[in-house]
Amino acid sequence: MMQRWVLLLAMLVSVAGFALNHYASQSPDSKSTHTSQSEFSAERAFDLLARLLGDESPHPVGSAENARVKDEILTWLAEQEIDATVQQAWGCAHSGSRCAWVENIVATLPGKHNGPYVALMVHYDSVPPAPGAGDDGAGLAAVLEAARLLKASGPTQYPVMLIITDAEEAGLLGAEAFFKQHDLRQQISAVINIEGSGSSGVSQILRSHGDNFDLIETYSSSTDSPSGMSLIDEIFKRMPNDTDFSVSKRAQIAGLDFAFAGDRNHYHTPLDSLVNLDMSTLQHHGDNLWPLIRNLANTDIENGSSGNKVYGAIYGWWMEWPMSWNLPLLLFAGVIMVLALVRVDLPRMRLLGTLFILPVVLTLILSFTYGYFWLLGLARGTVVAWPAHDFPLRVGLFASTLLATLCLGQFLRQRSGEKVLFHSVWWSWWLLACAAYLWLPAASNLFLGPLVAAAIILLLQPFLRAEVAMLGRLMTLFIALPASLGLVLPMEESQGYRLIWTCFAGLGLYALLLLPFSHGLGLRGLKYVLGLVVVSSFLVNLAVPLYSEDRPQHVNYRFILDADNHSAWLAVESPNPVSSRLKDVGQPNESVTLPWSDTAVPITADVEMRVPPLPELEIVNRHDTDKGENLMLKLSTARNANALGLVFAANEGSINFTVAGQSGRVTLTRWGMFKGSRVLMMMGTQQHDAEIALIRSRKGPLAVYLFDLKYGLPSDFAYLDMLRGDLAVPVHRGDSSLVFREIQL
Repeated sequence: MMQRWVLLLAMLVSVAGFALNHYASQSPDSKSTHTSQSEFSAERAFDLLARLLGDESPHPVGSAENARVKDEILTWLAEQEIDATVQQAWGCAHSGSRCAWVENIVATLPGKHNGPYVALMVHYDSVPPAPGAGDDGAGLAAVLEAARLLKASGPTQYPVMLIITDAEEAGLLGAEAFFKQHDLRQQISAVINIEGSGSSGVSQILRSHGDNFDLIETYSSSTDSPSGMSLIDEIFKRMPNDTDFSVSKRAQIAGLDFAFAGDRNHYHTPLDSLVNLDMSTLQHHGDNLWPLIRNLANTDIENGSSGNKVYGAIYGWWMEWPMSWNLPLLLFAGVIMVLALVRVDLPRMRLLGTLFILPVVLTLILSFTYGYFWLLGLARGTVVAWPAHDFPLRVGLFASTLLATLCLGQFLRQRSGEKVLFHSVWWSWWLLACAAYLWLPAASNLFLGPLVAAAIILLLQPFLRAEVAMLGRLMTLFIALPASLGLVLPMEESQGYRLIWTCFAGLGLYALLLLPFSHGLGLRGLKYVLGLVVVSSFLVNLAVPLYSEDRPQHVNYRFILDADNHSAWLAVESPNPVSSRLKDVGQPNESVTLPWSDTAVPITADVEMRVPPLPELEIVNRHDTDKGENLMLKLSTARNANALGLVFAANEGSINFTVAGQSGRVTLTRWGMFKGSRVLMMMGTQQHDAEIALIRSRKGPLAVYLFDLKYGLPSDFAYLDMLRGDLAVPVHRGDSSLVFREIQL
């Protein structure tokens, strides 16, 4: 009888496991202003953040609004009697040719010893279109509230430093200035960086650096709600995303990087505001930060002395162990599984054949699931098929995965038998654990914990009654679920297009786990039901709007003005067709080739645009060298532009630069309107001219394009903002106008 209902039980276990893991990973409730002054209160931190952000104007580097936020931070630190200084310097990117005039705030709280500092790092600037409540206002408020608590609790054993950086959004330039130039940069034992990538979600360890044994142990023992998974560190290494933590990592300073990523559709848009900031997320930031920094400042942390740990939370239970255990655990599980094979009478060749067939079966299952996703995008004429209301899509993805799994699982079971299939699945899991050990070592815990438990259950199977043995197999499904369905969440949080591979990797692992249970319960009828769900969800998804006020489309306007030829163009940048309210603007239906590149830039139309005051370039000094020539240039903007720059031809030869003692190389750009050229860009230039020393490998005349870039819409085109409507917002760099002219040097 139980055989008949085993599939239903497996599906119920799946639902229960997913729900339990999701519930256990929620942020804690926020604490009010009436909370004890010795505890972190999200409401106190929120009130401080509201004070810092003022009218919630965006505050990119170099803007008057950013200067106001900086002054508010300094005023608050002075009120708390916390010593602070401002580091003013040019900061230049580690890779690429981008610099900015930055104003970092560096505050210190003395300890009982003069030993190395434990540093809290956060940035205070925002991207041009966003108020920055989540990125990185929540982190800033959490750091300042933690500093107040530290000040009130008396001196710790070791001093604490606050590194509040500028120009993080411009390319981590404030952090670059600090870790390359500040006098205190070599007196830091550990860095805790706080970031935000949305407006809700759990505050979790994004990544670590240095031998993290002591740091992870201190963290997990400091908070009641540790969160994170070392797998995220491995994913982050393979993504183009960066935080200020990347700079401290290059400086070989041990540390932890914390962030949240819920409601990522708010990230870098006007929706990153106080009204959308989740108070429980802010509380979790503080619950992570305050006890952690207090304990670290009372602990002797030796960078790189204790090895690394893998870590993660499963069903709310925090697990961690030394990475050196990975190989012994892997071998232990393998030995137990061999012993389990010896104990049962299984046809070895059939087992081996099934093991080889499983990758093909999983590929077919995921092809069917991805086909659902791809066809939906094709039918909607969109690159991003993830809609504003995503429940029907999630139902469709899981239903299509289940349908394909049941069909192919039935075929496998008829060919191999239930026991052979179950052993084959876990031997496949063992091979995945081997691959993780070799290529994703920090993700080994994702596989090793379930693998060891499953190996023991496999060994015990011959000694158990049939009903108990079946429950044991269901238990392996429950234990392994967080490693499979848990990978689907990043897909959800990123609106389905940036981390799509994690979603389908998770669905593939779930299909693998479900294969041994894909029988019974009137299978044919269930297939019909699932098929109906797949078709119905597809039709519903066609009708569900792609965008909403809470999940709007990302639309930027880009104006390009060729001052030499008095030609101007408008580009409407969006990954998908624009809404009906933008039809008057039009779709990109032609292109223009800019003079420094062979790459065509899609444009909407030629426009009539008043020529603003043009950027200026002055040759301060010029002299030949044995290898080429050196030039000292002074760039300035007359229209209060946010960036100034030079564009060089790709074949110009080697060009290095120096800005206020900071050196770099003018690198080739591989994307955007500057693709195929070499660009040197100076950010935050509203109040500062840019003096640049160029070191050329050639002599003679040099043709360059001088440009300036200003955020926002030109006044003549302000009406375009209204045309965006409620279902579209600017994102990342937002709207801008680029003015360029040719200069002969």
